[in-house]
Amino acid sequence: MINSEKGWEAFPYIWNESQTEAILKVVGGEIEVSFTDYQGKDQVINYIVPNKNQCKTCHNKSETLAPIGVKVQHLNNELNYKSGKANQLAYWTDLGKLEGFAGEKAHPAMINYEDKNLPLDERAMAYLDINCSHCHSAAGPASTSGLFLTYDQTDPLKLGVNKIPVAAGNGAGTFDFDIVPGKADESIITHRMNSTEVGIAMPELGRATVHKEGVQLIKDWINSMN
Repeated sequence: MINSEKGWEAFPYIWNESQTEAILKVVGGEIEVSFTDYQGKDQVINYIVPNKNQCKTCHNKSETLAPIGVKVQHLNNELNYKSGKANQLAYWTDLGKLEGFAGEKAHPAMINYEDKNLPLDERAMAYLDINCSHCHSAAGPASTSGLFLTYDQTDPLKLGVNKIPVAAGNGAGTFDFDIVPGKADESIITHRMNSTEVGIAMPELGRATVHKEGVQLIKDWINSMN
């Protein structure tokens, strides 16, 4: 992403195997990626690099090209450093790498969704916020869906509870509602999260595998609903 006088522009680059050079590939490409999952098992996927025209599909805010990334609320927390535990934004400020941080209490903060000691509903919303809300928000490219998945969303219908999808097409499978309380396996949201099939998988681009832990978290959340 390059911010020029004309605004943001997106350019897909692909690294070589030795990770020493990245080459501009306007048409995108396909890369074999190997990694070890949380269970210690080796995994191999074919990652599809979107082409330049596809970038705006996701990098979109109010119909203008924009970066996607973590927000202040995702970073406003403590980490362990060699010098001791510190708020990472305060730590960056002290290093001269960040401006504008007015202190931990002056900015929003979000919980760690992986912490199973925290409330399930808050963990689920934190997961949805960082993974889904860029598109599923009032200013995002999925605004017409009526499904808004920001951390502070409290309206059950906007969260998808007993909500009929606007235009899910084949993505809905045989299911009728985005979320069916108490029935995760009958909910469209987990159906789409749990698929890599084109036309079903959500998000639509940039994903070639299923985040099993994330799917299980959202299933547990839906199953806990009355």
